[in-house]
Amino acid sequence: MAVTVHKIERYSVQVLNKRTGEQPKASIIVHLFNDQGAGCGHAVFKAYGDLAPEPPTGDQTAGTATAYYDIDFYQPFADILRLEDELYWKIEWRKIGPRDEVADVSLDTKEEVIGEFFSKLLEE
Repeated sequence: MAVTVHKIERYSVQVLNKRTGEQPKASIIVHLFNDQGAGCGHAVFKAYGDLAPEPPTGDQTAGTATAYYDIDFYQPFADILRLEDELYWKIEWRKIGPRDEVADVSLDTKEEVIGEFFSKLLEE
């Protein structure tokens, strides 16, 4: 699987309150920017209730991805953004027919990225 890794230099947070039906629905979008200042992805937090979040989406040509999470996970995600010095937005791609789709998206610390790299070397 191909992997795209962006070092996160800054982020912005957008809080939305959308009325759909009887109850308003809140969502939080975290916009992630790499070390060149370009947008590299989004983490979208919504109240899914008993439903599963939609799968991640992305554009391999641009190297960007959007991941969807239940709103209950926003606080731990925000804590990681605030507390860690070096963070990476890692996107794994899988080939499906003629196009590549997002297989997995993760927010990783430097230690996780280095650990994965060296563990793969040891497997070879």
